Amino acid sequence: MQDNKITSTQNRLSILQWLHRFGWLNIRQISELVWTDKKSGLAMAQKTIASMLESKLIIKRKLDTGNEAILLASKGVSLLNSELNIKAASGAKLKLGNAVHRCASNWYLIQEIKNGNKNFISEFEIQSGKVNFKNSYGKVPDGLVITDFGVIWLEVENSWKNISERQKIVHFCSDTLSHNSLMEELWSDNFLFRVKVVAITPYSAEAIVRSFAKDFKDGLITETALQSVWLTYAPMSSNLIYPKDEEIKNFDIWYDLVRHCIEGKPVKF
Repeated sequence: MQDNKITSTQNRLSILQWLHRFGWLNIRQISELVWTDKKSGLAMAQKTIASMLESKLIIKRKLDTGNEAILLASKGVSLLNSELNIKAASGAKLKLGNAVHRCASNWYLIQEIKNGNKNFISEFEIQSGKVNFKNSYGKVPDGLVITDFGVIWLEVENSWKNISERQKIVHFCSDTLSHNSLMEELWSDNFLFRVKVVAITPYSAEAIVRSFAKDFKDGLITETALQSVWLTYAPMSSNLIYPKDEEIKNFDIWYDLVRHCIEGKPVKF
């Protein structure tokens, strides 16, 4: 049986590494990443976070939602460098951005990690320039998952958007997914496989489906492109808690949603 002190050290380093990858996380997210198979994971995460705060390895900052974010402190940065040769940065002055949007993006990637898809690029890594890829057709992803089939491009819909903003997503899908036999190269030997829209409210989900349906009827996007777009409906709470697995619904946006919308059938979430 592994020594408790060794396990504790490993858990602390793991937390620091995840904060380096995501920028900031909440305690529930840390619990899901580090204590994946334990029912007492949240309690263990809370205890470990309290100890790491006391040791000044991490810091807490308030989000615009009133919730708390956990970030790297300078001492945690030094530990990552000395123990794992990871060049990290303190989160003391990090721009936290739209907390709900970032949290939804991070939650989706965490679910992918738990499902075994550990090759990902977070929104934080993209926006902070930690990776070579920046944008495609002027569009910046909210996260990327690299699979054996190609890259899944993440678009988070967390609130109401006007038609022009929704059309930017539709046009991006049309520009990149309309080819029958070719895949769009995003960066060196990494090709776009699918666009995944993650909607966390019913109205944001319904609005993006209406935009895809309208633009299809107007000839602005093809069935071929739509068949490579999927929608995940994950109603995240105002406390930034991701729904349980049974509450998350995945849709092929063409077969399950847009066709019904075109036929005049209401699409509700």
